[in-house]
Amino acid sequence: ANLHGANLHGVDLTGANLTGAYLTGGLILAGRAHRGDHEFFGWTSILGGAVIRAGCRTFSPAEYRAHIKTYDDPAKQAKTARILDYLDAEIAHAQAEDRG
Repeated sequence: ANLHGANLHGVDLTGANLTGAYLTGGLILAGRAHRGDHEFFGWTSILGGAVIRAGCRTFSPAEYRAHIKTYDDPAKQAKTARILDYLDAEIAHAQAEDRG
């Protein structure tokens, strides 16, 4: 799907399959995961960067890893770290395909 120029402000994409969708700003959805209370989206940029969004937070993968260290719940921290591992791998795969 090419959503370039689409205004998705306020849109609830829960359950939508946007894998590979091109969005304004050159972002491509590389992967998504669910932790019960939040859905995580890993986006790669055609310029080589990446972001992860969950709830109201948008961070680079490194910033998200630093953020989860603030969690009081070790189980939540561990599960989120596994999600970040998965999204990191999906982002790397998407970036490799773009270079391919």
